Amino acid sequence: MCVVWVIMIAVAIAYFCIEMSVKNQRQEQMAETRKVQNRMLNEMRVKKSNEYDWDGPNRFYRFIVDDAAKNVFIATENQSFVTCIPYSEILGFDVMTDDAVTGSVGAAVAGGVIAGGAGAILGSSLEKERKIYSYKAVIYRGKISDPRYEFVFIDSETDSTNSVYRSAVQFTNNLNAVIKAIIDQTKRREG
Repeated sequence: MCVVWVIMIAVAIAYFCIEMSVKNQRQEQMAETRKVQNRMLNEMRVKKSNEYDWDGPNRFYRFIVDDAAKNVFIATENQSFVTCIPYSEILGFDVMTDDAVTGSVGAAVAGGVIAGGAGAILGSSLEKERKIYSYKAVIYRGKISDPRYEFVFIDSETDSTNSVYRSAVQFTNNLNAVIKAIIDQTKRREG
């Protein structure tokens, strides 16, 4: 009986060590990718006005705003390059949950519209746990050869209370606000 416990403990320790090793390797890889991307951004003379990062279990996104040059830059851990989108090309932004356009995300947004900050807190506390099967955001561009940029955050079953989902919602809320401001700025400049 004692031997079984020793084997179970040894397996648990081995599993923990492997998990930590994989996590450390991913962090090192991400750090190296960010260095390469930052070098490219410096060579392109990007002046960061804002940067929003999302770090999920299998991918990360960087959304960088250069208000002086009127461009946004998007980078992922799978890219050794950075995508540049001029403000003038941005047509819109959608958030999709389970392939349905949701625009604004969650009960907290509705509560915030109705009752301000207190409503947002109430709305988020009333939100029930549910299953999410996909969660993504899309920036629509006025470029026929490349009309959309898609951010995929969740592509398998996840609880709506999961921290990965919640951080993706926060990231898309930030992007939504920035995209709205960019579209408004562009319309004012043109109009």
